[in-house]
Amino acid sequence: MMKVPCRWLAEYVDIEITEEGINSLAERLTLAGLEVEEIAYVPPVSGAVVGQVLRSVPHPNSDHLSLCHLDIGSEEVDVICGASNVAEGHLVPVITVGGELPGGFKISERKLRGVTSHGMICSKAELGLESKSDGIWNFDDSLDLSIGTDINNLLEFDDYVLQIKVTSNRPDCMGIYGIAREVAAITGVELRPLDLSIKEVEPSIEEEGFSVVVEDAKDTPRYTGRLMSGVHIAASPLRLQHRLIKAGMRPLANVIDITNYVMLELGQPLHPFDADRIGRTITVQRACTGDRFRTLDDVEHDLTEDILMITDELGGLAVAGIMGGERSEIRSDTRRVLLESAAFDSNTIRHSSRALGLHSEASQRFERRVDPQGVIDASDRAAHLLQELSRCNVHKGFIDSAPGKLPERRLHLHTARVKSLLGIEIGQHEIARILGRLMLTAKADGEDLIVSIPSYRSDLVREVDLIEEVGRIYGYDRFPSTAPRGMLKLGKKDIVELYKDRVRDILIGLGMNEVITDGFDKIAWRETLGIPGDDLVSVRNPMNATQKSMRASLMPGLLSVVESNLNQRVDVGMIF
Repeated sequence: MMKVPCRWLAEYVDIEITEEGINSLAERLTLAGLEVEEIAYVPPVSGAVVGQVLRSVPHPNSDHLSLCHLDIGSEEVDVICGASNVAEGHLVPVITVGGELPGGFKISERKLRGVTSHGMICSKAELGLESKSDGIWNFDDSLDLSIGTDINNLLEFDDYVLQIKVTSNRPDCMGIYGIAREVAAITGVELRPLDLSIKEVEPSIEEEGFSVVVEDAKDTPRYTGRLMSGVHIAASPLRLQHRLIKAGMRPLANVIDITNYVMLELGQPLHPFDADRIGRTITVQRACTGDRFRTLDDVEHDLTEDILMITDELGGLAVAGIMGGERSEIRSDTRRVLLESAAFDSNTIRHSSRALGLHSEASQRFERRVDPQGVIDASDRAAHLLQELSRCNVHKGFIDSAPGKLPERRLHLHTARVKSLLGIEIGQHEIARILGRLMLTAKADGEDLIVSIPSYRSDLVREVDLIEEVGRIYGYDRFPSTAPRGMLKLGKKDIVELYKDRVRDILIGLGMNEVITDGFDKIAWRETLGIPGDDLVSVRNPMNATQKSMRASLMPGLLSVVESNLNQRVDVGMIF
């Protein structure tokens, strides 16, 4: 499920952010195959400004309230606060008299224990930014906020959040920019490019001694790293924090927030390592059974050979594609960052995730497949944003286990087949125009088209896939309604099925009960009966231990049913 804040989406494509406009967009996305399951409204806040606590003293008539004297830019006011973390000198969000919280609660002058309060100091929960807060929101000093600034100018209220059900064959839509690409194709508006510009400095990452070794390219089609120095760990801008919150993630600090921001934006997970706490050779390899590793959530895990790890000369750094480790985590004193951007095999990450019982936003995307050709763009985007926020140094180049580009994929599209399958009259030029809106370059080949497939569209492998793309962008709602033609013939069962039905009726008539079991092997009963299991068909990804192989005989299953019923003291009589 993708949560898409519409004001974030509007950064890349022009959309109408009104109730009517968003409902229309949701309908068009759903008709195009991206089902919008819910639209959540983020209501505005009024009368909210940045204030500074000039003085805080105990309320004269209460042992748990504070009387705070605030500077809110235009004036100084007294506000009564019940939070224990209010302190002099801090900048806080203040709702002035006449203002309104996102939930619709209006602020008025109130007398509490004989003293009048002229406003309200807010927590994150009261502003709708989290479900529960321990106290008021003290703004981080690194945000460099001005007293009296309207909170609406710092955050993004009055927004709509689309909850989109993305099918497993569309990993390119697991990022907001991918959704924007779809919106541009559906509506015909321009898709604005991302700013990937970086100012690189010497020495290069190779000159700094970093390198990467991938033991199995099947597990890791591509692994890259980029080095940044002069990083200052601080709070992210409030607008960026708010976007993360609306998309379902918790803001932490600028470096971590930017990697999460780019993952939500492009669908490419990233991971930052403290470059001064790791070795110089990054190795991607399978874990050894018996090893142990402590992840960022302070849980120590027993590892097996099913788990793919990121390691250095000193040991484990991260569970590949899932979660980082304690030793290399970003801390308040981090000054150099090695930024990982990689493409891991989807099945390998799925096995690791199940083996450890760990699931994350990153693993969810890796399990669907990420584009190996997109890892550099994601790395560049994160480096650009971090350099823009903290003015850090981005060192020249990057370490890359699989440099270069993959060969371009092309598909031959017969325009006559488009008309035949879709049942619409559509010309070669219109087909090429529709494909072009999807960033699929189509060149004429006589009456047909040769279509170049971008690397991020792994779902397009056959001609019919392209025809489906033409149909959904053309609009299924525009297809003409045509009554079915042809003679309907009454079917009948063949002689074998009729014989089975007759035998079944006879046995039931004799008082027997029919047993229908699943198609899996019952190991214990098969071995008891002495039935060999050498030629059983194995299941590659069994849901549990009892579903490892398909059955070779019905008898173990029948006996398993009898055993289960006897254990429950149920007499099923005669069965077949």
